[in-house]
Amino acid sequence: MAAGPSTSSNNPPILPMHDKTPLSHLLEAAVQKTYHELYTMADVLPSKTNLERKKELVKFACRTRQLFIRILAVVKWATTAGKVNACETIQHFLENRARLIRETSDCLAQLARIKLLDARLPNFPITDAIDALTLGSVHFLPDRLSEGTTPFIPASESERQEILPRLQQILTARLAIAELPIQITNVTIKNGIVTLAVHGEFEVKLGIKSDNLFASWHVYKTKLFLRDPEEPGMQKNNRSHLSIVSFHH
Repeated sequence: MAAGPSTSSNNPPILPMHDKTPLSHLLEAAVQKTYHELYTMADVLPSKTNLERKKELVKFACRTRQLFIRILAVVKWATTAGKVNACETIQHFLENRARLIRETSDCLAQLARIKLLDARLPNFPITDAIDALTLGSVHFLPDRLSEGTTPFIPASESERQEILPRLQQILTARLAIAELPIQITNVTIKNGIVTLAVHGEFEVKLGIKSDNLFASWHVYKTKLFLRDPEEPGMQKNNRSHLSIVSFHH
């Protein structure tokens, strides 16, 4: 038999604390406590006077009545346990969400303080965004996009006849102000292409894409004339590759 508290104690029985306790456990604990007190009183009361026995019986009746009144209150409260369970579920859900929010804020704070110190955002295209929102289209796309989607249409013969004389003048002016290496002895201009040649070494064809006198030259074709280094007289030839390369750059 389980030992109960002292008969002189007015405290309710101490039950194990869990999330949920079955009602049968409460009733069993109350019955065991009552039986233990009755068993103890049966051993103790015969040695007391009649007045003391009456006092002990009244105290026992009051304690037992209060205990079972509390259990009755719990039983009546249990009829609304469905609402309580729903509230507990909502509370658990809110606590779980609050925990996730705290963990997320901690992770974001760690990212901002440690990992994103050197992170930078690019400049936003405000002009394009305004055009897209107001006009419904964007007119500032790179030309490279249109070049990739638009097929190349070569110039007609009449257009070539109009362009080539002007291009001839521009190339002549460019060559007049350019400092050509002295090794280049053969310079020709034909069909908008400048041909620079060094006899026995190489030949390069150059062109331009604008009428700017300081624009870079574009190499269209290069020919290298190679010889066997063991050929007689090869070592005596004066090479000019370095000076020509510096002129191209």
